[in-house]
Amino acid sequence: MSPIIVIGGGAAGIIAAWRAASCGAKVLLLERNKKLGVKLLISGGGKCNITHAGTMEHISAAFVQREARFLKPSFYRFSNWDIVRMIEESGVKTMTRANGRVFPENGTADDVVNALGEYLRMSGVEVRLNARATGILAKNEMVVGLRLGNETIPGSQIILATGGASYPKTGTTGDGFLWAQQMGHAIEPIRAALAPISVELKLPEDWRGIPLRDGNVTVFADGKKIQEWRGDILFSHEGITGPAALEVSR
Repeated sequence: MSPIIVIGGGAAGIIAAWRAASCGAKVLLLERNKKLGVKLLISGGGKCNITHAGTMEHISAAFVQREARFLKPSFYRFSNWDIVRMIEESGVKTMTRANGRVFPENGTADDVVNALGEYLRMSGVEVRLNARATGILAKNEMVVGLRLGNETIPGSQIILATGGASYPKTGTTGDGFLWAQQMGHAIEPIRAALAPISVELKLPEDWRGIPLRDGNVTVFADGKKIQEWRGDILFSHEGITGPAALEVSR
């Protein structure tokens, strides 16, 4: 029996592989980096913002209506509290900040990634690191396998969990968009989201690295206010970043 092949060992790929294996499938997880969860390891400044507290209705409200409708079935099948329960049952206690963000109580992103890796091990997922997929193979409109360098791995079921194109240094280079398009899927133009905001005016050097707690970022275009977000702000070499800037950029 050929395995279900999961391309990408980030949060989505790990959960997909674990769930499939827990349901009895043979699963192969391929990760191009030398370790799992690279983007998880840098999330929340290395402390790992696991999820957000609140009801599903509350979380859905953070998305535009079309996105919320698409995500609704997934939210209810595997909720924010399901992932918190998984992490806590592995021994990593969590805490919820006043702004609703859930973090490890005393641990770091490494603890979260290690906990998720243990779920893969216990469910029998085969994990291959430093394994960069280079293409998906199809015949008669059916997936038949993938290319892994000079190697061909047969498989009729592939889960793409390659991420977007937001942080190439972590491996998210947009390969999944190209492969999906080659398989006949329509791909909407991608745009920056949850990204730092650059400014043309060069900021004073002694501002760099200064955080502002509970600040306010307001964006104007043609004299009109088009977006506003309150939260933590961090001045960087090129502009502003931190939760408030990331949310406004979206």
